[in-house]
Amino acid sequence: MSDRIKELREKRAKLVHDAREKLDEITEKTKPEDAEEIHRVADAMLDESDALAREAEKLEREQRLARAQEELEKPIERQSGREDRTAAPEASDA
Repeated sequence: MSDRIKELREKRAKLVHDAREKLDEITEKTKPEDAEEIHRVADAMLDESDALAREAEKLEREQRLARAQEELEKPIERQSGREDRTAAPEASDA
């Protein structure tokens, strides 16, 4: 995992934690207008968290694609004692 992906995940985790703490501020005594503001702030945090998750997922896909591409570009080497798996199967005399 790249440092950037790790950083994005850590930021996302903090935002989710902070949003949860913000929402926990709402009690039975909280005025409706204050609760509404708290919800707006928490929703903004969660929206930012979702954006970070999308960015991390994009970077992860790019890394998987790069690894797959590297693997496909490696030359296929024969190993002694093993059949060539690229050869067509022989017809059997059954």
